[in-house]
Amino acid sequence: MKHFFEGWAGLLLPGWTELTLEGYARVPVTFMAIGGGSETRPDVDLVFPAPQAAYPVCAGIGLFTASSGNDGPILYWQFAHWNQTGRITSVIMPQPEVTLLLDRTVCWQNNAAIGHTAAGGTVYVGQDVTLIDGRD
Repeated sequence: MKHFFEGWAGLLLPGWTELTLEGYARVPVTFMAIGGGSETRPDVDLVFPAPQAAYPVCAGIGLFTASSGNDGPILYWQFAHWNQTGRITSVIMPQPEVTLLLDRTVCWQNNAAIGHTAAGGTVYVGQDVTLIDGRD
């Protein structure tokens, strides 16, 4: 497995809806497969550009297959710490918040908890999503 995921990352609000803020956009991301796919993280720093208004409280990150739209995330996870509320700045996500430690022994479908971040947030499969093991 060369990459675990190639697509876009977006910020999620409490209730797991995507942030809608002037100047906000999903960012392209590739997650590397590490340790046979049980650990993954972006191959470069995950940076969200500064929006035109202050960030609200955000709950986590979602991985999407499209650069924009109303699609739901394939995977999403909780932040262990979010300290950008009220700021208008670019956000570089700390490695522990985007390093995913995944459980390959559970079924990856429909809102199942499938692991955690290195920072302690729970990782979930998106609603109405089933992921199939693609190990080589």
